[in-house]
Amino acid sequence: MNIEIIEERDNPLLKRKEYDFIISFEGITPSRADVRKKLLSVLSSDSKLTILDSYSTEYGMNSAKGLVKVYFDAESMRVEPKHRLARNFPKESKDEVKKESKDEPKAEPTDEPKAEPTDESKAEPTDEPKDESKAEPTDEPKADSTEEVKAESKED
Repeated sequence: MNIEIIEERDNPLLKRKEYDFIISFEGITPSRADVRKKLLSVLSSDSKLTILDSYSTEYGMNSAKGLVKVYFDAESMRVEPKHRLARNFPKESKDEVKKESKDEPKAEPTDEPKAEPTDESKAEPTDEPKDESKAEPTDEPKADSTEEVKAESKED
């Protein structure tokens, strides 16, 4: 795998440098993690401040073009979308987390009795309605809006 930096741009507004690159490879397209590791070694940059934005291959070619951003400080990385940060800094995989949890001893059960339900939770429901905000029906029928419109039009 060979990386060639095509263009280097300084972006003082966003406090970063942007690099366009071409990566040459044989066989399958390298993974994002492999490309990122190679870029870190070529650019001699801090892994926490380097974002591999994108890279893509053309059909049938053994090379890819891409963009990498190197920030000056962690505070200026706020402008990066969350999905791009997640791709560059993946969390531990579920398999690794499961292995770690198996190695840790399980918490032993305690001899303390469980709390019993209180009298309020045991109380049976009553037949009284709990919602007092319901309005009682009135004897006055509501006028139909279409009837009112018809009555007004006849008067004219």
